[in-house]
Amino acid sequence: MTRLSAVFLALLLIILPISGQNHVQTYTYVSHDSVPLQLDIYRPAPGSQTTADGVEKPVILFAFGGGFMSGSRHSPAYLPWFRTLTENGYHVVSIDYRLGLKGARRMGVAQAGLLHKAIMMGTEDMTDATRWLIQNREALGIGTDRIVLAGSSAGAIISLQCMYELYNRTEMVKCLPEDFSYAGVISFSGAIFSTRGKIRFRETPCPPLLFHGTADGIVPYGQIKVLWVGFFGTDKIAERLDKFGFDHIVYRHLNHGHEISWHMSDLTEETLDYLENVVCRGRTGIIDEQVDSKWIEYTSGKVSDLYR
Repeated sequence: MTRLSAVFLALLLIILPISGQNHVQTYTYVSHDSVPLQLDIYRPAPGSQTTADGVEKPVILFAFGGGFMSGSRHSPAYLPWFRTLTENGYHVVSIDYRLGLKGARRMGVAQAGLLHKAIMMGTEDMTDATRWLIQNREALGIGTDRIVLAGSSAGAIISLQCMYELYNRTEMVKCLPEDFSYAGVISFSGAIFSTRGKIRFRETPCPPLLFHGTADGIVPYGQIKVLWVGFFGTDKIAERLDKFGFDHIVYRHLNHGHEISWHMSDLTEETLDYLENVVCRGRTGIIDEQVDSKWIEYTSGKVSDLYR
């Protein structure tokens, strides 16, 4: 085998899917410490509308939840939400990421460093997935001019952290094109970790869609802050975005806890409205609503329930 043939074969192993059934394909997008990380691509359902006013609908890049210690990119819990999006003409890309707190026994202020490390590992992986999609867009047949990040719980934290790193142009995002911008972020109970004090953006961020329960005992709705280190939830993120006049949409589910993170399928009306009107049609502005969502079953929970 010639050297050129060997290189071509290696490229095929990267591009060709590991498996594919119906409209789902699986690829390896990066390896860390010889451990491959994979992603699943869910194609738009046959006959679905893949454009809005002539604009191609964005790719949804999704990260699962699980406290950075468990979870799966193809968990059955997420499939109904994926199906709704594909039936409405969207590509969904669900990724693996490294579980930086796997095996953790407790979590609190004293373990803030471990949490930060886990968040940054997941953020690096989502950034790598973004880079891989951009590099392989032609072979995949996917437009990557508009990528919307999305996540539940830990995955929402990763998605928001990617937004924070990108629009501050940190070292974390150096692998992405200099002019790259995400088209949006959908956060189901997420937060941003800052080691530089209050949340600030060097550049205007993409408009996020934020869902959160005001009584969340696992991912803070408000903030946890000690000196310059802070973990800022939806309330504080929206406060900072509002202060600087950055577009965003926030739904504050009154008296609800972390269960909002897994009620994604019950919030598809707001999600689809955001994707079509804000991302595709470029509607600008700020929407901030308090939602009395009594129809969502309340589930109590706190951080210690995860790490024990």
